[in-house]
Amino acid sequence: MRGPHPKDRLCFRPQAMRVLSEVAVDLRYLLGRGYSQAASIKLVADHVQLLDRQRKLLFRAVLPPDLAIRIRGARVEASALRGSPLWIDGFNVLITIETALAGGPLLEGDDGFFRDIAAEHGGYRPNEHTEPAVAGIMEALRGLGVARATFLFDRPVSNSGRIAGRIRAALEEAGIGGDAQVVDSPDHEIAKGCAGSDGVVATSDSILLARVPKAFDLARHVAARRAPGAWILRLGAGAEPEGPAPAPLTTDPGSAPGSDPRPC
Repeated sequence: MRGPHPKDRLCFRPQAMRVLSEVAVDLRYLLGRGYSQAASIKLVADHVQLLDRQRKLLFRAVLPPDLAIRIRGARVEASALRGSPLWIDGFNVLITIETALAGGPLLEGDDGFFRDIAAEHGGYRPNEHTEPAVAGIMEALRGLGVARATFLFDRPVSNSGRIAGRIRAALEEAGIGGDAQVVDSPDHEIAKGCAGSDGVVATSDSILLARVPKAFDLARHVAARRAPGAWILRLGAGAEPEGPAPAPLTTDPGSAPGSDPRPC
């Protein structure tokens, strides 16, 4: 699901985000002292009875402080891409942009990169937001002036060959040098491809970001232009969602008769 989940209006309303921001402080403390992510999330989430979507937000957003600092240090501005090769984590970037276009919530991680919450695995199906997302990516690549754009898609994921073919056609139509490949491990190929080169990586996968010297948040760049009112969730002091929630989600359920006062 790239659009909003039916429970998102409850799970991520302002009251819940304040609680989640407090929980995130405890989680960062544990992660910074070497405790496992799974055990730490279970401990802090069970304490306030968080639901699955809220736990996924913590899993995707909160990083060990030293890792977050390291990844932030690898981030580059758009100007750094001109004349440089760009390695693109295909499904990661595409699905994040589709989520923004569909009105689903995006989160800003501790490392400053935008992510979707669902983190779909194993299956991908193009939808009505795929073509606008592809168009937005091509527009961005032209504007950024990259020397070459290489998209890598996971072979085990359904429709990977189909979407790689669409990207190759879009690159040709836009007059952008590059390719779209289907490989067994995009992370491995991307890390290998940019090693010892001036290449930049476009992804929000924290595991991959920890392995590369330079990274750019292409999904954030495109979403800012194609979905300026995107619903952005942040975990921090006084964190509130940025941008309006999708139309059905604009009413704060905390004010509704009979609403549950818990975080979600």
